[in-house]
Amino acid sequence: MAPATIERQERAVRDDRQLDQRVTAWTCAGLITEEQAAALRAYESIGRPETPTVRLGPVAEAAAFVGTILAMIGGGVGFGPQWGDMALWLRLTVAALIAAVGFVAGRWLIGLGEAGTLRLGGFLWVLGTAGVVLASGTLMNEVRPDSPWMSVAIGAPALVIGASLWRNRDRPFQLVTAAAGLSSTVGGVMALAEIDPWRGAPATWLVGAALWVLSTRAVLRPLPVVRAMASIAAVAGAFMLCDLSVRFGAVLALLTASAVIVLALRTAENLSLLVGTIGAFIAVQTLVQTTFHGPAGGAILALAGLAMVLLVVLRARGGRRPTVS
Repeated sequence: MAPATIERQERAVRDDRQLDQRVTAWTCAGLITEEQAAALRAYESIGRPETPTVRLGPVAEAAAFVGTILAMIGGGVGFGPQWGDMALWLRLTVAALIAAVGFVAGRWLIGLGEAGTLRLGGFLWVLGTAGVVLASGTLMNEVRPDSPWMSVAIGAPALVIGASLWRNRDRPFQLVTAAAGLSSTVGGVMALAEIDPWRGAPATWLVGAALWVLSTRAVLRPLPVVRAMASIAAVAGAFMLCDLSVRFGAVLALLTASAVIVLALRTAENLSLLVGTIGAFIAVQTLVQTTFHGPAGGAILALAGLAMVLLVVLRARGGRRPTVS
């Protein structure tokens, strides 16, 4: 079942629920009779798609997620201490099995087309990608151990696989995988070229800002995750300048995080709001440790925060009431 079909069915269920609430309210108010209410419900239900059969309920889906995570942790605990002592072919075989299970099971679940199976299938694709990354990192460890090439060997497969599976579709796990792969790859390349991290700060910040702007003009899916990734890039880019100047980087990070918070509130993006809030907290903490330390600095920050809250409250109190036409 295609994602568009699922969205239409979920929208139809929400519409039916809202209609039922309105009809019930009209009936209780005496505006319509019980017979008229039943007729309204029957009329509005004509042509609506049937509710799809749910293969995975919330409990089963949660159990599958937790079970997959437990299997990954258990495998790490079991193989971790002996991993370096195992034969290369055996390590590659384990990685190939992980990749095969993740990709095959994920493909099958996504083919079922339900919201729960789509989420679980996308998560299993992350497991498959981890298998490929494990194989690539194992091979690189045999050739160039303790080298920045390891970041490239880990990041490049994650970037390619994540981006190819995402393809601007509603697949948050694959988008995050591609973003993590891009970050690891770029970090490894910069280390190989001996480029200081702060030199990449402007580009990272601009990528985040440009992605935010692009998300308002083009259809990017899933939009909340796209904007959260853009927010992380912008805030991280500002913090990267701390290598050049801690105070300057912290101030720019605070300004960037504040802008993210404003954008998140305007667009009702909770993930971006969380990113902006965490970024602002870290930036203020950095400023306290480097600039506004001591009782006087703490008092200044506290007064500034209270003043901001007071201004917001006064603005809300003095706002114009909506006119009724």
